[in-house]
Amino acid sequence: MTWRDIREDKLGVIILNGTVSQINNTLKDKQALIYQTQTDFNGIDTLTVTVNDNGKQVSNLEAIIYPPGALNSQTDSKVININIEPLNDNPQLSRSQLGSSPNKPPDQGSLQPNTQRLTKQQAVNVVESWLKVKAQAFGNTYNEQVVYQYTTDSYRDKQLGKVGWLRRNNAYEIWVTPSVEPLGDVLDRGNEVVINIQARESVTRYQGGVLDPNYTRSLSGTYRFTLQLDDGIWKVANSEEIN
Repeated sequence: MTWRDIREDKLGVIILNGTVSQINNTLKDKQALIYQTQTDFNGIDTLTVTVNDNGKQVSNLEAIIYPPGALNSQTDSKVININIEPLNDNPQLSRSQLGSSPNKPPDQGSLQPNTQRLTKQQAVNVVESWLKVKAQAFGNTYNEQVVYQYTTDSYRDKQLGKVGWLRRNNAYEIWVTPSVEPLGDVLDRGNEVVINIQARESVTRYQGGVLDPNYTRSLSGTYRFTLQLDDGIWKVANSEEIN
């Protein structure tokens, strides 16, 4: 499976059925599962591994089972970060390279481009990176650090509040890597930029080790993301669903 298979309404999910030994041997085989990302993508990709033992069975139906629930299926999940770095930095031209005359003021717009401004693809990368690391923030590790790393302002407070609620209620969520497509161009508002995104993702919540069917669903819609600079880094400051 490559990035081409994870598009539109498809979920990037691979299911391995077998014994623990068989699955471990598959995971250890370097040619069994190969990660391949989109050639022009850089940012953070995530791999979520979920295991379930499907419960235990006994041949003696009159056996006493202790502790209660010992035969119930057990589920665990682990999120693995995959950092994809760009191969080359963006080129920058100096005054000498442009051949500017010392008696003539240089074109500041050309010589000193505002590196704070976001391109359309950079804005998409910021949004996509946040959507992917939600699996860590809201998973069973309750990683608040990624919330600080990718969000800001009152939106950050809201996400931290959710992490706290999940921890207090012995709950966690499994988020499937989203599909993200930009709609239109980036709107520059000076200290912030706005971009419309069509996103598809899937979430499964467990509470007390039990699947919560009321919060297990696929999400698809168009969202308006507002990005702001926080200590020189563009982060998600707001998100709202639009028609």
